[in-house]
Amino acid sequence: MPDMHEQDLTPPADALFKKLPASETGVDFKNTLQEDWNINYVLYPYLYNSGGVGVIDVNNDGMQDLFFTSTVGSCKLYLNKGGFHFEEIASKAGVEAKEGIKTGISVADVNGDGWQDIYLCRTGFGNGIPMRKLLFINNKDNTFTEKAHEYGLDADGPTTSATFFDYDLDGDLDVFLVNHPVDFASVNNVDLKPNADGTVSRNTSREDTPESNRLLRNDKFVFHDVTVGAGLLDVGFSLSAIATDVNEDGYPDLIVGNDYVEPDGVYINNKNGTFTDRQPSVIRHMSSNSMGSDAADINNDGLTDFFVLDMLSEDFKVQKARASNARPEYYFPMIQYGYGHQEIRNSMQLNNGNGTYSEIGCLAGIFQTDWSWGCLFDDFDHDGFQDLFVTNGIYRDINNADYINFTSDSINKLHPDGIDAQNMPDINSFLNLIPQFKLLNYAYRNKGDLTFENASVKWGLAAKTYSNGLAYADLDTDGDMDLVVNNIGDEAFVYKNTAVEAKKGNWLQIKLKGTPGNGSALGAKARITAGGQIFYKELQTARGFMSSVEPILHFGLGAVNKIDRLEVQFPEGKVLVQENVPVNQRLILSVEQAKPGKLSPLTPPQTFMTEVAAPAFKHTEDAFLDFNRESLIPWRMSIPGPHLATADVNGDGLEDVFVGGATKQAGALFLQKPGGAFSPTSAGTWETDKDFEDVGCVFADIDLDGDQDLVVASGGNTAAANSTAYQSRIYKNDGKGNFTRSGGLPSLRDPVGAISVRDYASDGDPDLFLGGWCVPGSYPISAAGFVLNNDGKGNFTDVTATVAPAFAKAGIVYDLQWSDLNGDKQPELIIAAEWMPIQVFEYKNGQFQDATGNYGLENLKGFWRSVLAADFDGDGDMDLIGGNFGLNSRYRASDAEPLRMYAKDFDKNGSMDAIMTEMQYGHELTMAYRDILVKQLPFVKKKFLRYTNYSNATVTDIFAASDLKEATQFSCNEVRSMYFENQGGKFIASPLPNEAQTSPIYAQLALDLNQDGRVDWMGAGNDLGQQVETGSIDAGNGLILMSGPSKGFKPVNARNSGFWANRQARRMVSLKSSDGTVRVLVSNNNGPIQCFSVKGR
Repeated sequence: MPDMHEQDLTPPADALFKKLPASETGVDFKNTLQEDWNINYVLYPYLYNSGGVGVIDVNNDGMQDLFFTSTVGSCKLYLNKGGFHFEEIASKAGVEAKEGIKTGISVADVNGDGWQDIYLCRTGFGNGIPMRKLLFINNKDNTFTEKAHEYGLDADGPTTSATFFDYDLDGDLDVFLVNHPVDFASVNNVDLKPNADGTVSRNTSREDTPESNRLLRNDKFVFHDVTVGAGLLDVGFSLSAIATDVNEDGYPDLIVGNDYVEPDGVYINNKNGTFTDRQPSVIRHMSSNSMGSDAADINNDGLTDFFVLDMLSEDFKVQKARASNARPEYYFPMIQYGYGHQEIRNSMQLNNGNGTYSEIGCLAGIFQTDWSWGCLFDDFDHDGFQDLFVTNGIYRDINNADYINFTSDSINKLHPDGIDAQNMPDINSFLNLIPQFKLLNYAYRNKGDLTFENASVKWGLAAKTYSNGLAYADLDTDGDMDLVVNNIGDEAFVYKNTAVEAKKGNWLQIKLKGTPGNGSALGAKARITAGGQIFYKELQTARGFMSSVEPILHFGLGAVNKIDRLEVQFPEGKVLVQENVPVNQRLILSVEQAKPGKLSPLTPPQTFMTEVAAPAFKHTEDAFLDFNRESLIPWRMSIPGPHLATADVNGDGLEDVFVGGATKQAGALFLQKPGGAFSPTSAGTWETDKDFEDVGCVFADIDLDGDQDLVVASGGNTAAANSTAYQSRIYKNDGKGNFTRSGGLPSLRDPVGAISVRDYASDGDPDLFLGGWCVPGSYPISAAGFVLNNDGKGNFTDVTATVAPAFAKAGIVYDLQWSDLNGDKQPELIIAAEWMPIQVFEYKNGQFQDATGNYGLENLKGFWRSVLAADFDGDGDMDLIGGNFGLNSRYRASDAEPLRMYAKDFDKNGSMDAIMTEMQYGHELTMAYRDILVKQLPFVKKKFLRYTNYSNATVTDIFAASDLKEATQFSCNEVRSMYFENQGGKFIASPLPNEAQTSPIYAQLALDLNQDGRVDWMGAGNDLGQQVETGSIDAGNGLILMSGPSKGFKPVNARNSGFWANRQARRMVSLKSSDGTVRVLVSNNNGPIQCFSVKGR
């Protein structure tokens, strides 16, 4: 098996960055870890977190100097002499700080004298190792004096980094210390409390210990600990903090990244000296092992987004060889206890503009960068978009599963009381048993469409090493940002950026002069408006990982050659505005030039939808967890609902709505009242049938008595196969909206995925089409679909074998729609199913025939969740939109590298095994981690005792070729939601914009929202039922695509439309209220119904 890192790392001649050797720069710092029995990884597992980089102007000459943290050795300070030449002066400057375990470096003018000082964090684990922080005050002569105690900054506790920010907006800098416990034996322990209802949940009460994060308030340049009063006590293993204005109220908030079990914190500043953790309402899921983090506006909408690193490797061999908590028995209880949805991958949180974020790391292509420490956003290539650089590498791969399960386990058995200098004199004889390999750093170019491309080699940044802290600075004052990296065991990297000399794009730098207590104006915001674009930044220097960047606002502007308007808001509530600003210069702006005020509001959204009162129904799923029965299925099949159906059931001229229930929950019928309110009918009829899972519902006059009856399809995956729980049902209407369950359907013991009604035979009565679901316990084998013929009295006969034999094998069906696609005045049946193409069935000569190939749709096999037909391009024929899985998951598929599924009872125990594979570097690999596969197929453990062997195995190494050949095979080559344009009866496929790829699209609707005569599109989705290794796909907020006069769609996000459908949407319907207003109902899995009123309609 090839190693993905076995590639040519030679940078091209025109690489954006040039790595400068120490022989040229004089920066010869090397963070060397000398482990012994006093300090080593065994005693302190965070030892390999290494150290940071501090950018500081020591002598106020305008040239940025460099400070490097040495974990256990002497720190170094390099004075910038110009031309990328540096002089090392740490010893003379008095800042070597030889003692203790040094971590983060923060640079700030702590005493307000106009000269930058050095604040050095230390950590430890007891054992006499000093942990008090060090403050080196600048003596203005290239020397420093340590005065932490004098300033109240000598806090004693294990600290990773410090963030200086003015949280109370009083004009001076306070500081937040990122700390962690030292009892690493408790890293995976949960702290639970009993509840009154007999359940248990996460205990959020906190004790005041030095190991908690700390907030120190600046009171006239003496700092006092106000952590307890501020509400910031924490028990997490915190590794990073971002100070940013999350809710745009002018006050800086804190985003804290926690390693291990404790969820990340989003502490909202209450503007009274206190903070409240609002994480559950701000972000929907987070990284599990949160490490370094950074914030930037990645899509130029004027809002700050943020990024958090985790430990998921892009290399499948590394990924499968590591121990992982991605197991259902761990993941789902943690959610139940209140620890949130924690996914083992990087998180890119996109600001929604309403105080919430959507996580799009998979869509962005930056979700797996291995054991990553630091990240920095900046526009490195000056094209106008914020790029990303990530440092990578763990000095010893301490999570290697073979090391944990075999090497470490054997040592523990040999030395049950632990290893020490007596039984193992040389610590290295143990440490060298831990796998060790260097990893690549990552550079990503922002493509400007919510996605990034890997530019590591192209930009000259793809070095293999153990990198940790990083910082940027314009070291040669030429207008672009250079990079500096702290490495374990290798010389520090100094990268010269060539964007300016290569004329990549225009730029602007802004140097701010703030108040005496906040000389660099940390927390300031700057917005540039130019050429119809927005460029936005907040000034913070505690960035990267344990590092401090140059205190400057740097903008790449692309082709913009003049700035229409520049606004700078200082933290104290003053604003400075300049217009017609030339580009390619460094501005120096002072708070003394500013006037009271704040940034002008962004263009207010012209919303055309308003959420209004909806039918009072909350869908509630039962506790069944599919993975306990079928550990290898990719997603839960037991949570397909709820669905909606509308009709005027009581003859009052108003459309009413039925919503299906979950297993053990009755559905409900709501009558619409004048004014748009909804009133529930008697629950008795529906309560009787609450044991069914309602997966589809349709109104139709099935007995031809002039009123609308109801047919409800049963499905899901909870009951066993061939169960009466899957019987679909008829409810007849008495003409007044009162329903009674009736017979008329044949015995149906297969779960249904979707239901539709159509008088296919044109005999005057409605017939039923039931799309099959999966066979319970046998995913991905599909249950049969049925066509049921109506005798005109509401009695149905199964005619599938004669009328639609191919429909019986249409796959796992999610949606059925009817539309005339070929202009013959006869509607075709359109089917959305997974592991299938969008299918089209034509009714000819008394039989439905699969005509998919006639429409050019046969080649795109996807995980289709919905399909919608409408004339989107206004040319008179019907186009299609297929709601697919989207791009915001680990799944990628193409013709060259499809996803595959093999279904067979591989171990001959009477149950179906679903083996999903992916292609990487020309090899077909199982997607399941070893432990998940072993849970269902124990023979794999015998065949692959060690994880390393399994990580190198292809699917044919694990399974016999004959078994794979005999298996039922499925494939998928497209996961994007697609627009299919009808061109003369053939459909031409193109992907929907990336904004529509953030989640699976389960619900679609076509409406002319802006009354321009063109049909617009509404879509929504999200899915929390994924296999744990995939994780939550929940970034969807509801999206509108406006159809324009020319081809293509214009995305309108929820902030600008008012269509906030950010739950697990399953269906959408429109209806009119008594005043003629159009309303859109959205049903949500495990959540309430939503209702939106369309303005002007």
